[in-house]
Amino acid sequence: MGLEILKIIQNNPGISVNGVFKILKELNEKVTLDIIRNSIRRELYNLIGHHGSKKTGGYYTKTNVK
Repeated sequence: MGLEILKIIQNNPGISVNGVFKILKELNEKVTLDIIRNSIRRELYNLIGHHGSKKTGGYYTKTNVK
């Protein structure tokens, strides 16, 4: 799951969790918003970062964080 999320964020910098969810939902019906959030917090915390506010911010790879 983590690798799929990382690829989505690399291809769509600034994407929100809801955006990642919409893309992954087409590939895997068992995915939930909580699974995505937990994967980001536990597996990808050193590879991606969140930029902006909670409401309008998005995720970027560490090399793309502004």
